[in-house]
Amino acid sequence: LDSDGGVLASRTFGGTGSETVKRLVVLDNGNVLLAGDSSSNESLVELRDDVGADEDRPIQRKPHLDVFLAEVSAEGELGGVALLEASAKDYLTSVALNGAAQVWVGGATMSLDLPLVGKGLSDTLKGRTDGLIAKFDLNAWRDGAKLTPLASTYFGGAGEEVVTAVVPAADGSVWVFGTTTSADLSPTYDSLQKAYSGGKDAFVMRLT
Repeated sequence: LDSDGGVLASRTFGGTGSETVKRLVVLDNGNVLLAGDSSSNESLVELRDDVGADEDRPIQRKPHLDVFLAEVSAEGELGGVALLEASAKDYLTSVALNGAAQVWVGGATMSLDLPLVGKGLSDTLKGRTDGLIAKFDLNAWRDGAKLTPLASTYFGGAGEEVVTAVVPAADGSVWVFGTTTSADLSPTYDSLQKAYSGGKDAFVMRLT
């Protein structure tokens, strides 16, 4: 949209299931990063040249959601598309840029097979829902390569965790905020509250 609300560019995006764009970030190159959830059976990565509504395509939804990232130019052209694919429900709540091209995403997962990269906080799903944290480098798209996580991890205990916000710091670390219903999470440092108090408690942590 321009300053008067006029439409400069528009497009549809998606597969045979449902796609929901939850966050939009303007990148340093003028493009826009879309982040959200997908239930399409086919990989959105294969739809780069065939996107949008198509009445002849049957609706085919997976019984779960995957987190997706997509880059769209100022003219509405679709560039890179990436999926964080697993076998159960994963959904995005937050996305933030760290510098020009590195992106942190946060959300929640119910998948036992979340693709894990690097030394994470946990290598397995511990409760019904765990927090999901992942980092991507958009330069992979710009170099013509497939976008895969630089880092990804579970975070949680025996209850339910949801990462509600990720905030990168200038030193390269990231602050992670969310909610928990787990009684078995132990604070690492001297904190305001030493133990779970019931219902949903808030949590905050810093990852380096």
